[in-house]
Amino acid sequence: MVLENYGRDRAKASVFALRFGPTKHNIIYTPSLTKALFHPPPGFTTNDSILWHIMESIFGAHKLDKDVYDPLVKALHQCDVEGFLRTNALAKVVDVTVRGIEQNVAQLISRALSSIDSNVWERAALPSLVRGCESTAAEASLFPLVRDFVGTIATPSVYGTSLIEQESILDDLWILDYGFHLLAMGLPRWLPIRSLSQAYAARDRLLRHFTRFGDAMDQYAQGDEPSGEWGDLTDVSEVINSRNKTMREAGLPPKTRASYHLAYFWAMNANANNLVFWMVLRICATPGLLECVRNELAPYATVLCPATGFGLPGSKRVKLDADGISRSCPVLKACFWETLRLHSSIMTVQHVQKDLVVIESAGESMNGNANSYLLEAGTFAATCHGLHQSDPRYYERPDQFLPDRFLTSDKNKDGVKVKEHTLAPFGGGNSICPGRLYAATETTIFTAAILTCWDIEPVGSKGWVIPANQDATGVSRPAKDVRVMLRSRVE
Repeated sequence: MVLENYGRDRAKASVFALRFGPTKHNIIYTPSLTKALFHPPPGFTTNDSILWHIMESIFGAHKLDKDVYDPLVKALHQCDVEGFLRTNALAKVVDVTVRGIEQNVAQLISRALSSIDSNVWERAALPSLVRGCESTAAEASLFPLVRDFVGTIATPSVYGTSLIEQESILDDLWILDYGFHLLAMGLPRWLPIRSLSQAYAARDRLLRHFTRFGDAMDQYAQGDEPSGEWGDLTDVSEVINSRNKTMREAGLPPKTRASYHLAYFWAMNANANNLVFWMVLRICATPGLLECVRNELAPYATVLCPATGFGLPGSKRVKLDADGISRSCPVLKACFWETLRLHSSIMTVQHVQKDLVVIESAGESMNGNANSYLLEAGTFAATCHGLHQSDPRYYERPDQFLPDRFLTSDKNKDGVKVKEHTLAPFGGGNSICPGRLYAATETTIFTAAILTCWDIEPVGSKGWVIPANQDATGVSRPAKDVRVMLRSRVE
């Protein structure tokens, strides 16, 4: 909001500068300038020092390991590319995610009478069962319910089942995430700021988990049986096995590797989980949209009722066609892009090493000319995607949820298509997120499954109230709780 009010809306150009202490930050937000910054000439910009600062201040990497980090980061990125962009490897991860959703989404809310007997993802949502209903019905807080369900089900597709079974591992991750900005500022743990001290303590516990995880992975790689708490590690994904092997062969002990594993664990949960919540909320709260999405999903998200061995009907479950949902549900995919536009505000930062001239297209500039801007060596260049996503020059009525803006039809081609236009929430160039295909698939299939299996209504007389965004590191959190009534559609 500050950048909108005092930067974009008052600036006379598409680049404006802010000073934070001794450093100058050039803020960029138009598509042509963003593209120029994503694809600079070799050697003109780098984000190495920024990534290392995040590893050290947020995820606990030791400063003595920096010399190892610089050459290692490219090798780890290649592991990610192989694990998430190669078709066969991505299909395996998606398949595990789909199976987990199919087996558990009908139990998003259980009939358990106590928190001890409830599913782990229910507990923070504080569900309250509604008596006298033939099917499961409960009041619950939607954000923690969806966030923890996605984390519990999706994490095993990458890290295997043993990791998610470690005590309070997701709870500690959320505590760390809430303290992310304070940690990034480099504030010491002794300052009397509760969220800061809690974030440090949560990070310590998480690093201990991942140190033991690294030990167990080494035992498994050597053909030995991992220690009892880790059980079977055969379901750990190819990308994690590859990353762990790369770090081990580089000479990093399990304690050092823990920071890298923690960063990866945070990255796969900090944004997609929140995005599923916002998608579910927005689709349910927009008149007529839920029915449209369900009709579109009907061939690809079906409810099955398998027979038991005695000829009696068994428990109903959902069957998901992930490929069909991804390829043939344009309204749902348009909701994905519109939700990202409204509820994410990612900033891509580069350190300018040599004077760099970036050119803005005439069609985007405020004066109709192809303007050139000099980004001086020693400064920082920050692409603020949120400023572009809320710019009325590109998105009419930018504060409203209008997924149709991403739908386009061509009479000469088949049906309605989705076009993300100038939206670039996953970054670009060498820094583009290698997990973007999995993130998009994961988000849409979780949303599809929840909307297929559950009716969700607001609690209270005011109807649906969309909470404000609470700033996070990527996809925002809701500023206020959203209590809802959930009723099963598969019982």
